[in-house]
Amino acid sequence: MTNKDEKRVHQLHLFTRLYQNIIDGVAMVDAQGVVQAINPAFSTITGLEAADVVGLPMPLLRSPQQQEITQEQIWAAVQQQDQWHGQLWNRRNNGTDYLEDLTVTAIHNMHGLLTHYIVAFHDMSSIGKDNETLRHTAYHDSLTQLPTRKLYQDRLEQVLAHSERSQEKFAVMLLGLDHFKPINDSAGHPVGDQVLQIIATRLRSALRDSDSIGRMMGDEFGIVVRGVDRVQNTVHVARKLLAAAAEPCLVEANQFVVTASIGIAIFPSDGDTAEVLIKQAYLAMGRAKKAGRNTYQFYTSAMGVEATRRVLLEQSLRRALEQNEFIPFYQPKVQIATGRVVGMETLIRWQQPGIGMIPPDQFIPLAEETGLIIPIGEWILRESCRQTQQWLQQGLGPLQVAVNLSARQFQKGNLLLTVERILDETGLAAQCLDLEITESLMMTNVDQAIRILKQLHDKGISISVDDFGTGYSSLNYLKQFPIDNLKIDRSFMGNFAPGSDDVAIVRAIISMAHSLGLHVIAEGVETEQHLNFLRENGCDQFQGYYFSKPVAAASFAELLAQRRCDEIG
Repeated sequence: MTNKDEKRVHQLHLFTRLYQNIIDGVAMVDAQGVVQAINPAFSTITGLEAADVVGLPMPLLRSPQQQEITQEQIWAAVQQQDQWHGQLWNRRNNGTDYLEDLTVTAIHNMHGLLTHYIVAFHDMSSIGKDNETLRHTAYHDSLTQLPTRKLYQDRLEQVLAHSERSQEKFAVMLLGLDHFKPINDSAGHPVGDQVLQIIATRLRSALRDSDSIGRMMGDEFGIVVRGVDRVQNTVHVARKLLAAAAEPCLVEANQFVVTASIGIAIFPSDGDTAEVLIKQAYLAMGRAKKAGRNTYQFYTSAMGVEATRRVLLEQSLRRALEQNEFIPFYQPKVQIATGRVVGMETLIRWQQPGIGMIPPDQFIPLAEETGLIIPIGEWILRESCRQTQQWLQQGLGPLQVAVNLSARQFQKGNLLLTVERILDETGLAAQCLDLEITESLMMTNVDQAIRILKQLHDKGISISVDDFGTGYSSLNYLKQFPIDNLKIDRSFMGNFAPGSDDVAIVRAIISMAHSLGLHVIAEGVETEQHLNFLRENGCDQFQGYYFSKPVAAASFAELLAQRRCDEIG
């Protein structure tokens, strides 16, 4: 055994001893939520032995006491943010309840694939707190010291009862921080926690003593503002909260700027129960985020109608995936120098029974929000590879198929394994696949993006940056990414008159890309003028209606066959 091996064995021994002797209960849980192992403290605190839990789903909540959060919400938070921490009531095997401080953390392997969860908890009753202190701990968030969701709702109920008698109007606000997850991803959870603490303190200070605030979950806060007889009063408070959230946070010599989106529901016009008011405020907060973030939105009845429509559309999307209602369309990519079709971009369409063809801009955003984009994206990737391999076997090549990656697919952690599996299943060579990502997706987490793209690129897969020129990528970062192609966004295929901004931008992109050794593909080419300009300035490929709109597989095969006949002839 080498010295290096001995050191690893020693470290493993130390970790095992730590795991066995720590006073906190610890469970190792697999990616499906099934318990794999527990330490002795787990049994000491809960009264549950290994035979009671190993091989079964992890029992996070056993107490029948009303909790501020459900087990499903905890797992959802861990999947989104890689960790959840808070206090909740649990029940020992002998039937007695106890307050525990719980942390659930996601564990990923070296390839970024989720493999396990670590569930660790501490028995709060074991530290000798009196009942009043325990009650405070149970109903106040340990990180921000704000009331928990449960206490916030209790206070909302009290305000509601008073207002029903006095006919006083009040506002329920839901405030969600914008793009907070990248701070946790890039700087780590301890830094993210400090930013949350700073912002929570500011939000509390921006309110009056008669108002209430609580931490609902993660980076969301609930607020009750009393005495809002005039709309302007509510607007004034919302603006104060937005300003407080947007002030720079200095943590460990680094400055972080976080904005917020606020949804507002008014009693009694928008609802007469706490549950309804919170629901309407959530809908309005969602609209604020769609409106560009760092703003507020009042609930309107139209939002309720929209929410119902979205629920129905989500149900239809799930059914569409099960019943194969999606159809791939292919838009040719043409080499400008030769006029030959050298590949295609796959674009998805939805053939909904009884309604007809639905374009992607009407369902892809919802698929992104709900997570359905992951199975949909995997389906379109597999179908694109399968179809391309079939055309190649028919002698219709050479071809390279381009498939768009969504942010959800990119961030899930198992993208490389998914792509490798699909290439193996379909037999398509890696060199025949091009994956397209957007500038904004690359820049969300630069280090992660570089690592994942390098893994894909090392396999021989081509990487393209889609919609280039519309995002905010840094040229310093751009040269670090293992990319092959830049795609000029269709928005620049407008005014090609001499001296126009579009002319200058397109020329600059082509020149810059070629200086970095990258190919350039222009999208949205619709006129001969567009094509002539691109040819004169050395653009490599184009796609657009001037040559062909996206077509179904059968029509694209005919186009490829015709190209082959022309070449033979």
